[in-house]
Amino acid sequence: MKRKKVRQKSFLGSICVCVAVVSMTVSAPIVSAQTLDSLQRAFVEKRFGMFIHFNMNTYHPGWGEARTNPLVFNPTNLDCAQWAAAAKSAGMKYGVLVCKHHDGFPIWQSKMTPLIQPPYTIAQSSKPTMDVVKSYTDAFRAAGLDPGLYMSMWDVAQGIPQTIAKWTPAQRTYILGQIRELLTNYGPIPIFMFDGYSWAMGHWAVPWQEIRDTIKALQPHCLIVETNAMTEPWETDMLFIEEPLNNAWCPAGNTYAAIQGQTIDGRYWFYRSGTTLLSVNDIVTTHLKALEPLYCNFQLNCPPTTSGQLDAATVAELAAIGKAWSPNTTRPPLPAQPPMIERPITPVSATATSGTAFNAIDDVNDWCRSAGGHFQTVWQSSGALPQSITLDLGQSYTYIDRLFYLPKRDSSNVSVSPSGYITSYKIYASADGTTFTQISSATAIGGGTFGTWASNSKIKRVLFPTQTARYVRLEATAVSGGTTAVIGEVAVGGGPPSSTEVKSPAKNHAVQPLNKGGALAIGNFNFGPSYAGKTKSVAVYDLSGKLAGVKITVKNNIDLRKDFRVPNGAYIVKVLNGAKNTTTH
Repeated sequence: MKRKKVRQKSFLGSICVCVAVVSMTVSAPIVSAQTLDSLQRAFVEKRFGMFIHFNMNTYHPGWGEARTNPLVFNPTNLDCAQWAAAAKSAGMKYGVLVCKHHDGFPIWQSKMTPLIQPPYTIAQSSKPTMDVVKSYTDAFRAAGLDPGLYMSMWDVAQGIPQTIAKWTPAQRTYILGQIRELLTNYGPIPIFMFDGYSWAMGHWAVPWQEIRDTIKALQPHCLIVETNAMTEPWETDMLFIEEPLNNAWCPAGNTYAAIQGQTIDGRYWFYRSGTTLLSVNDIVTTHLKALEPLYCNFQLNCPPTTSGQLDAATVAELAAIGKAWSPNTTRPPLPAQPPMIERPITPVSATATSGTAFNAIDDVNDWCRSAGGHFQTVWQSSGALPQSITLDLGQSYTYIDRLFYLPKRDSSNVSVSPSGYITSYKIYASADGTTFTQISSATAIGGGTFGTWASNSKIKRVLFPTQTARYVRLEATAVSGGTTAVIGEVAVGGGPPSSTEVKSPAKNHAVQPLNKGGALAIGNFNFGPSYAGKTKSVAVYDLSGKLAGVKITVKNNIDLRKDFRVPNGAYIVKVLNGAKNTTTH
């Protein structure tokens, strides 16, 4: 089966879209025709998938270790068609390939300039022309299976550490560039998994806003998942449970779209010879049949050997699983999913009436690994109520319509006092950080009515009329078990874009569908050779379809932030034929 190309030709011709020094072309429609809920609903019906850890750690055992000799990566008989056939024999419907693990070794032909020399990719291995991602995506599609991808953002080889500190511009460019390569060059990707940051460096450290905007612009039907060991999805599209981490398990009664990952030998993510596989009964009865009623896909890791093939024992076991299991077609459809923050806004800082405010915006979403075990980073107030925390978003945003509150979490592995849950609250918005307006009407989801929350560790969601603001304040007026308010995380943002086309008073661009006549840009935008040195009218739109500005320019490059004064993020750039309007809206 020939891989379908999804590259689309735009009104701009062969235009070059750049982030710093990275060039790319748009490869997918920019506006999704499907809601997040419908994508979640379709994905949980896949029930069973193959996790594929195949990377440098296949040849050099370890976990997040320093560089090794890249020549040791030497699959002598890579056979992704065998992987796909074995997956299909088990009744699996999709795969997820580890394209880059924590050590930072990409197994595709990445063109990104390394941050640290010499390069450390498959191009320096014993198979310098091999592209495992292409072989895998082609083979799985040919077998009728969906190919998903995994990438670690903790990258030892490029000096990207596990620290709660903002990435440098170079680090941001490098990782965003790798994401674009994976989502541009290999056709439709239904699921993109991240690892190595949420439970260590947190969403705040990485350009989470730009990452999500980039993925959804390039692949609007791609679900974003991360390994963060939470029991509810936080700023991601689905819940992922990593079973080997403290024997984690999908919660009883779960109704979130979910995935649980386990490895076929119950021990190692990467291949190790001589291990004993879990029994067919364990996989079928203990996992598949138990997880199905919880709307939780089972993602079974089946690591290939150093040759690039699955071993005979794994192939035989997968075939036996397929004979012993079939999906339960009587399971009711996935219940309606709660609203998510589909356009997150990462605060640049936070202040509070007391306590360490930063702990509430670091977005470290796990009990983090430490020498003493696990811990949570929380904001904890002191003194009499009310107590408040104020988020500075760095810019004014026009689409803020929701606030989510994550209390401190309960766990069977960590003792957490039930006190400190915010049970009564107020929300304020401000453009200047001085004058705050209280939001007077909203819908509360997750327990309680607007202004009150249930006293438990569940995520609390508040949806309110759209605000234009730079600052958002959450004020605790009552808490459970005393007067100390505690917040694990607090986040604000927007829902899905409200329109799929641009509407503006200017006649020359009155109706502009976002997926026609434009190209995606983040940061900088280079015009193609046919526009070099020519006067052109340029319009910039955000991903909701709102016009950010129109300018006439003769420059060959525009800086979106400087020339159009827009915040960081992804935008659509269009050249308007015969346009004379120079008004900036």
